[in-house]
Amino acid sequence: MTDIESRLREAIAMLLRQLAETSADDGIRAYRRAIAFYAAEFERGSP
Repeated sequence: MTDIESRLREAIAMLLRQLAETSADDGIRAYRRAIAFYAAEFERGSP
C-alpha cells in the first residue's frame, strides 16, 4: 500500500468514526455500531 493509500484509509476511518460518534441524525444513529465497525476495518485495511 502506498503512502497516499494509507493516508486515505486513515482519513476515511477518521471521518466514519467522527460521523458515528457525533451525528444526531436518526438515520445515522441507527447504524452507529456498523459505521464504527467499518471505520475499524478500514484502519486495518480490510474493506
